[in-house]
Amino acid sequence: MDYEKLDLVLSDDSPAISLAVDDAVGDVVRQLCWAHRMTRPAEVIEEPIEQTA
Repeated sequence: MDYEKLDLVLSDDSPAISLAVDDAVGDVVRQLCWAHRMTRPAEVIEEPIEQTA
């Protein structure tokens, strides 16, 4: 694989994967995969919402 031609790397947000990407390809744009991106709002929204009367 010619890493110099990479414009984007998709992955989960694992620190180990981030380090591996740094070692293998260096400075490249990264994006969370769709499944991992969609779980983040659920983590934030899980807080109960207080209702006012």
